[in-house]
Amino acid sequence: MDLRDRITKREPAPGPQEAEYVSSPDPVLQLASVDNGTRPVKLEKLSKNNLDGTSGPSFPRVRFEMESNDHHHQADITQPSDGSEDCTTTEDIEPQDLPLMGFLHETRAILDQRDAKVEQMFANTLQILVSIAENKDTQHNQNSASVEIADLKSMLMSEEESHRELSEDYRSLLQEFKQQGKKLERTNEKLHDVLRERDQLRQLLEGGPLANSAKTTDNTISSKWDELSYNIRNLAHLLANEPHVEQVGDFAANRLRSLTTDYIAILKDEEHYNALMQGYLWTLIWEGVFKSGQPVWGGPQASNFKIARESIFSRLLEGKMPDRPTSLAHAARCLAQGSAILRKLWEVNAGAVKRLVDTEIEFLKPFFIHRQTRNNRTDKKVNEQLTDIINSAIELDKMIMCSKAILTIQWSVPSNKSSSIVRFDQEFMHCYRRESQPSPKTRVKFVMSPFLYKSGTADGQNYDTAMVLAKAVVVCN
Repeated sequence: MDLRDRITKREPAPGPQEAEYVSSPDPVLQLASVDNGTRPVKLEKLSKNNLDGTSGPSFPRVRFEMESNDHHHQADITQPSDGSEDCTTTEDIEPQDLPLMGFLHETRAILDQRDAKVEQMFANTLQILVSIAENKDTQHNQNSASVEIADLKSMLMSEEESHRELSEDYRSLLQEFKQQGKKLERTNEKLHDVLRERDQLRQLLEGGPLANSAKTTDNTISSKWDELSYNIRNLAHLLANEPHVEQVGDFAANRLRSLTTDYIAILKDEEHYNALMQGYLWTLIWEGVFKSGQPVWGGPQASNFKIARESIFSRLLEGKMPDRPTSLAHAARCLAQGSAILRKLWEVNAGAVKRLVDTEIEFLKPFFIHRQTRNNRTDKKVNEQLTDIINSAIELDKMIMCSKAILTIQWSVPSNKSSSIVRFDQEFMHCYRRESQPSPKTRVKFVMSPFLYKSGTADGQNYDTAMVLAKAVVVCN
């Protein structure tokens, strides 16, 4: 029996002790028991680690055991861990075993080639698996990117649609805006025409620029009244010379007498002398400016116009007309427009003011010139102060005349008109140099200054209401 037959010849099932040498999961690595009549042969699987000392796929290891009936000897052929062959010398191997060793070497070479192929196949398979995984990742990423691109395209299409809609809305709104702009221009033109017509009608109603009376507030009029009172007090202090009765002219004496019949005694009374001179100066501007004894402003017809104005207001205020408020409003507006015309056409007459000052200075000389000598400085100062007083009175007179409110300067208090005895009236009077308030029964010695009475408003309304803008200053017993 040759060597191949000996190897391929199937032996009986191995015993328990031999099973581990015969059984192998790999058919290539199955161990065939060879019975040459003298010894059994057993193959054992060896790992490649045991062959070459490195990790990796397993390689078979063949182990032979030969037994003899007479004696037992064992030959182990094992691949060295360093990869070199563990050759058995001729002396250790019997001649009949040489063909078996050649076959084993050939078998081991075949197994090494197969292991190399298996390793190559495993590497190729692993590379294929890696490529498949990478392809799957790439395909997944491509699929995700495709989905995202599709979503972005959908969003882009939606935005483009919204943009088109907004563009259409914008064009529509722009066209509507232009139409509304043209309509607004036409409306503004019509409104401008209406306002121009209204202004023209209002100017015609108010008399136009020539007859348009400026609105003057109560505070402005009161301030001008206080300024005039202050200037009069200063000049009265300057007129400190007690004159002889025979030195006072008839004109000045009549003025003093209009204030009080007891003027001679008061001229000698130091306590009330200054108050009497203030009353004299108020009477001076009352006659020279407010009553328009001289055409100081408003032209030559200003005096007649003031007389007509006073008569009209007296008639309307005293009468019991059913439409009196309306009539008063029309009359006040017309008279204010007439006064505005006089003020604009004729300014202050400086020549008339100078003549008035010169005339009044002559009447006042007994009150500020000493008996023996003439004081030029006092004369000049009195002249300047009297000029300031008259100019302030002219400004106040313009305000009164051009106001739509009915402003009147009065000396007599309404409650005392029916009696020859004048008593103190708190509503219209202020007591001169007296700390305590006089009672209504207190007799008035003389009136130093008139009071300023107002009916209606500067807008030409509410003529049923009245108030005192400036109280009269009186001297009480």
